[in-house]
Amino acid sequence: MKFWWQLSMSYQEVTIGELREHLDADKLRAVEALIKAIGHSPEDIDEWITWAAGAFPVIHDRGNPEDCDGRTINVEERDQQRRNG
Repeated sequence: MKFWWQLSMSYQEVTIGELREHLDADKLRAVEALIKAIGHSPEDIDEWITWAAGAFPVIHDRGNPEDCDGRTINVEERDQQRRNG
């Protein structure tokens, strides 16, 4: 609810010009599609999330001490994983 309230406010913390300056064309279209989905329906937001997860896969930080399944690993185990690729 708070997010919707923030979007309905008349001021903008980030302008479209700033988005154009800092985002590539594909990401700018994605942001514009999200804004449109938010204004339309919760179902459109869900569809956007599904699409975006495929279009922009999550980047996992290999230096993070947690692996992809959220399990905490020790430094030695992490280093061994790095050596093994």
